[in-house]
Amino acid sequence: MDACVEPAAAVRHPTAAAKTGLKRKRIAVGSTELYEFDETSRLGAGAFGAVFKARHRATGQSVAMKRHSTADGGHATLLREARFLEDACCGGANPFVVGFHGVVRDPVTWQMCLIMECVASSLHDLLRQRPRGSPPLPEANVRAAMWQLLSGAKKMHDAHIIHRDIKPQNILVDEPEHREDLRLWASHIHGRAAPV
Repeated sequence: MDACVEPAAAVRHPTAAAKTGLKRKRIAVGSTELYEFDETSRLGAGAFGAVFKARHRATGQSVAMKRHSTADGGHATLLREARFLEDACCGGANPFVVGFHGVVRDPVTWQMCLIMECVASSLHDLLRQRPRGSPPLPEANVRAAMWQLLSGAKKMHDAHIIHRDIKPQNILVDEPEHREDLRLWASHIHGRAAPV
């Protein structure tokens, strides 16, 4: 039951007190069928489920579809993550956090999935692909990348969210022509922060 109570530090802060808590916020779940998406490849898996690259049949848009395992309260965990993603994206106003499109549920199996923007690869993958002995990345690119990373984190902090797992594997990089466009993989958000 302690997980449902807001921390005292957040309640004392005027902006945090004015903002509604997660327990009051509702996430709309689309009743669309999962077969409207064609899975094209598996992007990865973790303790809470798997992420697939998929294509929406009607629009042709590529998305990342995250399925939570049914163990560990799958639906509750997925809906909590959806709330965090929605807050972290600031309604699409945060270009440096992976976009969140919504939650869909298969009406037959009741399996729920998060639908997110599909981004090419992680910073970890790109750094591992660099040949040994290659020159260091240009300072201007590193500065631009850090600015984008910190801007994304600041917007999340302004929404009272702490990422707590910023690492190269969780920093996604857009297509090759936009290699410097970094985005935080916001699905690794673990909790709300007390204002700093």
